[in-house]
Amino acid sequence: MKRMLGLLLALVMLWGAAAAQEQEDKVRRWMELAQQGDAVAQYNLAVCYYYGRGVAVDHQQAVYWYEKAAAQGDPDAMNNLGIHYYNGEGVAVDYGKAFYWISQAVEHGAADGQYNLARCYDDGIGVEENAELAFYWYEKSAAQGSLKAVYMVGCCYYDGEGVAQDYAQAFRWFQTGAEQGHGPAQYMLGLCYLDGHGTAKNYEQAAHWLMLASDQDGNPAGEADEVFAAASASLAEEDNTVVIVSLNKTPTTPAAQYEMGRHYFLGEGVPKDYPKAIGLLQMAAEAGHLEAAYMLGICYSYQAEGLEQDFPQAVRWFTLAAEKGHAQAQYLLGFLYLRGLGIEKDYVQALAWISASAEQGLPQALYQLGTIYAEGLGVEKNEDRAAQYYREAASCADEEGKYSLGIAYYRGDGVERDVRKAAQWMLSAANQGHAEAQYLLGMMYFSGEGVEQDVQQAVYWLGQSAEQNEPNAQYRLGQCYWDGLGVIQNVERASYWYTLASLQGHAGAQYALARCFELGFGIEQDLEMAAHWYIQAAEGGHSEAQYTLAMCYEFGIGVEENAPMALYWYTVCAEQGDVNAQLWVATCYEKGIGTEPDAEKAAYWRARAAENDDSEE
Repeated sequence: MKRMLGLLLALVMLWGAAAAQEQEDKVRRWMELAQQGDAVAQYNLAVCYYYGRGVAVDHQQAVYWYEKAAAQGDPDAMNNLGIHYYNGEGVAVDYGKAFYWISQAVEHGAADGQYNLARCYDDGIGVEENAELAFYWYEKSAAQGSLKAVYMVGCCYYDGEGVAQDYAQAFRWFQTGAEQGHGPAQYMLGLCYLDGHGTAKNYEQAAHWLMLASDQDGNPAGEADEVFAAASASLAEEDNTVVIVSLNKTPTTPAAQYEMGRHYFLGEGVPKDYPKAIGLLQMAAEAGHLEAAYMLGICYSYQAEGLEQDFPQAVRWFTLAAEKGHAQAQYLLGFLYLRGLGIEKDYVQALAWISASAEQGLPQALYQLGTIYAEGLGVEKNEDRAAQYYREAASCADEEGKYSLGIAYYRGDGVERDVRKAAQWMLSAANQGHAEAQYLLGMMYFSGEGVEQDVQQAVYWLGQSAEQNEPNAQYRLGQCYWDGLGVIQNVERASYWYTLASLQGHAGAQYALARCFELGFGIEQDLEMAAHWYIQAAEGGHSEAQYTLAMCYEFGIGVEENAPMALYWYTVCAEQGDVNAQLWVATCYEKGIGTEPDAEKAAYWRARAAENDDSEE
């Protein structure tokens, strides 16, 4: 099979629209950490050199730092290093090394590496061609969400390479990729409809998908344009919306105006153009097109470059659609009333519109009604009704409803407490990708609440949640690697997860990361960085971090010695009830450390400490 798509780079988007100077500062800091052996910094630095972010593009330097990170076991670095050897960027082309590093990346858990490994087996890159193994890894990668892999699985079934030919399976895989905007999959789906492979012939559907494919980068050599023209000629309806969009004509019917406006808003088959989208949708909406009015509300609720958010306009168009019975518009109009966006906050109106939507069975509205009654927003708080609405939403496969119903069973809110049912609903939500449910399910496997205790399952679900940037899961996963719970102990991986959680403001992770820097565990020892993270954790209310930070200021560890600051943090910690901190504050006032001696305050803090000692007994 020679459907070349180009290997996938597994690069994580680490930056927003930061100023150039800020980016350069990040690069300098990463350079310092990378030179000290920090694998995360080495990887980030390689990305900077590859894309020219904060530094000039330098593929040789990118390779150098990917090699450093890969040597420490970073799977994404291994994957990208393999791609550099494949493409000959910054290094001589070497297919053997490309295959080696990509296979190493897969062994270390790089999801993107699975697709690249499949390509190696498919095209004999550094290894003997093997269609069965290629199909195996394409399928693995597709299960991880890779659209290129989804497309290639479809191709395998379509051509019968590595698996028995099956047009129905090919159609299903192409449809999955096409609906997510993958151009080659849209092209092949159009062919399936045109030729009746795996589905009934449908020229209108063929034209629709081939049109979308024709304007996408990477469509097969312009073939989509030619086949689309043939499919369009077979359509009986001259005013077909898809044909109008493809020919760039001004649509004359509300349905066509809506379709064309939607295409411009979403960038499907045409470049995104928000002003054109709004103009066309408004024409359709003013002519009474319900979906166009709803879509206009979405447009004005949206914020993007070239599109100004305007909630009052969103309210206007949602109202128009809602009054005509549009369920999604009713729900979103109610939500705007609930939050006071574009209109004065009005719980009565919010409840009315969300209830109207819920009566039509919209899962999000059912879930939101549960939240309204759970929190008592404009109604008397009623946990029984909240649980009932959560159950109805959950029965409609709404992941938020499932998660909230699981919480209700866990706490006994509106239902009899049942940790087994809580675990069942958490599992159902977790399987749909709900990050918080995945985290809580992992914690339940740790404790054995509602499920049989299983640390491997706990680590698995924490990992699923952590990959979605859930900071609590990232912190707990770091603890697992630190303690060797359910995984082989690996302090480097622990510090990696602590870092990700810390960057999201998790105080516990910040304290743990500070300890790593202080002790040099899993990361190069750096007392200044330790103090930095102690400060972050202390400001986040972490009492142990506050106490440790006070010691840093007292003894000049990572910061300049500063007795008043030491006293300040001892006091903050003491206010949280820490006996040792209370005793230190008393000592400071007795001896005049960081302050003037004050016998009265010293006595006060000693009394507080004594009270805590008595209560602990």
